[in-house]
Amino acid sequence: MGGLGATDHGDCPDYIACSEDLGIPTASLEASYGEEGLCWEEEEDHLTCRAACADGLDLTCPSDQPDACDAIVGTGNAVGDVAMDFTVPTQNPGESFRLHEHCESVVLLVISAMWDGAVKGESAALESLHQDRRGDGLVVVLLLGENESGETPSQQELRDYADEPNLTFTVGADADFEIEDRFRVDNGVPSFTLFDRGSVVYLADDYFARDSISDLL
Repeated sequence: MGGLGATDHGDCPDYIACSEDLGIPTASLEASYGEEGLCWEEEEDHLTCRAACADGLDLTCPSDQPDACDAIVGTGNAVGDVAMDFTVPTQNPGESFRLHEHCESVVLLVISAMWDGAVKGESAALESLHQDRRGDGLVVVLLLGENESGETPSQQELRDYADEPNLTFTVGADADFEIEDRFRVDNGVPSFTLFDRGSVVYLADDYFARDSISDLL
């Protein structure tokens, strides 16, 4: 938000907090524009800033700041590390899943194959977990490394896999099991990896406990 003409915005109770978030010294604003020079306002469910008289100031509101997840940098793939980022295609045309975009959530990553009956049988339980806890910040992702022919699943195959039991969480493709190789402890599928907020690897094994998820949410 650039310079604005003088406008009467009424009471500005959060003026100081707003100025601090913008990185503009409160004293400077007060000296030039008075105690009501800057304040918060609600706009479309997010907080923005407004200036009563900010001629000559280059103000950047919090809504214009880079997303916090953009600053996440992977350090490794072991428990306790900030996981290295990855992006995979999903069942929805033109969409992909990127791990670091969900750094403010707890992410359960399940990796399997289309021929794996164990995970297919657990799909209803994963859907229930997704529905029950997504409001608490849980993201459930199922990646499939192979189709029935041992090849990387196509987008249509991912959609068919998700549509049959009406899965609403993300189903993606893990070409050559490249993502699974990063986190698995034992050979084979399925594998389960749980990421804490900040994309930190919390649990990496061939099973997961619901208690571990509840501990993080």
